[in-house]
Amino acid sequence: MVAVLPAESPLIVQADLSLDDLLQFSVLRWPAEACDGLEERLSALSGGRRDAIQDVTSFDMLALQVAAGYGVGVTAESRSDRLAGWGITMRPISDGFYELVTSLVLAASRSSPVAEQFVQRMRRIAANH
Repeated sequence: MVAVLPAESPLIVQADLSLDDLLQFSVLRWPAEACDGLEERLSALSGGRRDAIQDVTSFDMLALQVAAGYGVGVTAESRSDRLAGWGITMRPISDGFYELVTSLVLAASRSSPVAEQFVQRMRRIAANH
C-alpha cells in the first residue's frame, strides 16, 4: 500500500510517509482495496474522527479527489502505473507492511478451461515473486 499525494502537497518532499503524516489531511480510500491491518491502524490513529477517513467509489474518483487537493489517498502499489497524467505522485507508507490479498473462489463442480488457465497463470506469477 502506498500514499497518493497531490503535486502541491507539503508531504511530497518526504521519501516515505507514516500514517500520522497522512492523518494531517483527509485520507481517501477505495473500500474495494481494503486492507485489514491498515484499516485498523488508521482507525486507531484517527481517534474516531469522522472526517479523517473518507471512502470513494472508485480508484479514478480517488485520483481525481487527490489531484483536486481534497485529501491524500491510500491505494495498492500496483496502481502506480495509473497515476501518470493525474498530477499526483505516490510515496511508500513507512510504518508497517500492509498487503492486499485477492481471493478467487471457484465452484468445484464446474470446471472451466479459461478459469484453469487463469489459475495456472496466477500460480506462475506468484512463484516468481
